[in-house]
Amino acid sequence: MRAAARRAWGAAGVALGACALLYWLAAGRAAGYGVSALWVWAAAGAVLLAVGAADLVIAARPIRTAAAVTAALRAAILLAAAVFLTVECFVARGMNARCETDADVLLVAGAMVYGETPSSALTARLDCAADYLRAHPSARAVLCGGQGPGEAISEAEAMRRYLTAAGIGEARLLLEDRSATTAENMRFAYALLNDPSARVCVVTSNFHVCRTRLLAAACGWKDVEAIAAPFSGVMLPHYMAREFLTLLVDHWRGNW
Repeated sequence: MRAAARRAWGAAGVALGACALLYWLAAGRAAGYGVSALWVWAAAGAVLLAVGAADLVIAARPIRTAAAVTAALRAAILLAAAVFLTVECFVARGMNARCETDADVLLVAGAMVYGETPSSALTARLDCAADYLRAHPSARAVLCGGQGPGEAISEAEAMRRYLTAAGIGEARLLLEDRSATTAENMRFAYALLNDPSARVCVVTSNFHVCRTRLLAAACGWKDVEAIAAPFSGVMLPHYMAREFLTLLVDHWRGNW
């Protein structure tokens, strides 16, 4: 590779690495550095910075062995980026999902509850569910989510309280209050309903639609639709990127 091209690759690597590290700092400051998988941004930034800096050094003083190593690392990074961006296209496609049919059942995916209060992400999902249930009085909802750390009640119970306060009849709500993951949300809801012919629509945050639909379909439901609850802010890029990792983990575990 010519020195000019190597310098260009090096500069791009350094710039992208710096951006990843800056995002890690901003996201950590906004939501805490303990957020699941946030460390990936720091790791990616460090790798990109290291490879980019090495290219800049080699462009100034060529070292054959080092050049071969950085070329191999660059090829691996580009391949990983291509796979990642392909998956992210599917994640992005689901972010404006709106249920176009008359669903029999809504599957409302769980999210964090602070004590007994639904988080903003869960509140957005519940508002979407309430709107749909008002517009479709024959539809029911399965409220999914067990009780996790920092939660005084199950996520399903918090959702039941929110929806009944919003005027949704309790008889229309089924509680699935044992699950701890999205895969369990869908699997336990399937067992609870015991109706593979039901027309279902998942309700979840916009970045989460693609994976949730896959998991619901893997349970046995056909033509799963979705309602994407709005989510925005500094954490959205992270949660979109995290879906790539969780899709891989779910596939490895045989969840879809």
